[in-house]
Amino acid sequence: DLNLTREHEVAAKIAWTEASRKGESLTRQAGLLRDNAKEAVERRARIESLNERRRDQAAHLQGVADDAREVAAMVERTLQGVAAERDKLQE
Repeated sequence: DLNLTREHEVAAKIAWTEASRKGESLTRQAGLLRDNAKEAVERRARIESLNERRRDQAAHLQGVADDAREVAAMVERTLQGVAAERDKLQE
């Protein structure tokens, strides 16, 4: 009887130790998953912010390109006017 009780105590202690270790392992894993999720949220926020800046830069550059096109058209009209005036003066 004493040996059987002792075996039960040892088996219970081993089971408790294994369960405790498993619980600690799961707690560590949950902590790592929380950390990973937090980092993913922060990374996504940084990427979204960067994308917003890139969109703003693209819109600005599109405005610059539009302005350059307008200036080129004005220069072309001016050059055509100068050429027409030159031709008129040479007649």
